[in-house]
Amino acid sequence: LGGIFVLNTSVRVRSQNHSESIRYYLHPTIAKLFDIILTVFLFSLAIIMTAGGASTINESFGLPFWLSSPILVILILLTLFLKFDRLIAVLGVVTPFLVAVVVMIAVYYFITGDLNFSDVSQYANQNKSISPGWWFDAINYASFQIAAAFSFLTVMGGKLRYQSSTIYGGLIGGIIVTLLLLLIN
Repeated sequence: LGGIFVLNTSVRVRSQNHSESIRYYLHPTIAKLFDIILTVFLFSLAIIMTAGGASTINESFGLPFWLSSPILVILILLTLFLKFDRLIAVLGVVTPFLVAVVVMIAVYYFITGDLNFSDVSQYANQNKSISPGWWFDAINYASFQIAAAFSFLTVMGGKLRYQSSTIYGGLIGGIIVTLLLLLIN
């Protein structure tokens, strides 16, 4: 539902970036503060994801970090130089493939895996979190997802021709993301 809300606002405003959608709802001073916070958050997220990607390349292919990190940064920079429409076209091709791979891995694991849920429960009880509860983690994770998706959805919504696309796209996207989260967990 949040995705539909963001997309609807972006269509109305015809936003080219997240700042325009933020300014639509907030006082200019508060909007500027939110813009700065979101920009810092997205930059920090990019650094963390780059480090994680470099670590994955290191584990998968044995490339040292000093080599895998610059390779990943170059790939990210090349992607950023694409026009937004081309980026959407690439994501439109890659995303269904990634969804299919996650579903196949999950189905394969559920069919062949020997996961004992009592072992999982025992492991979870031994490894206590420092957070006050699962609800706190859920709020943090949802906030993280919303902040990460907001910038992308505002630009995407600004390019939509029909407002009805926001409802269908938001619902279908939300259902797919929810199903993927259920499969991953």
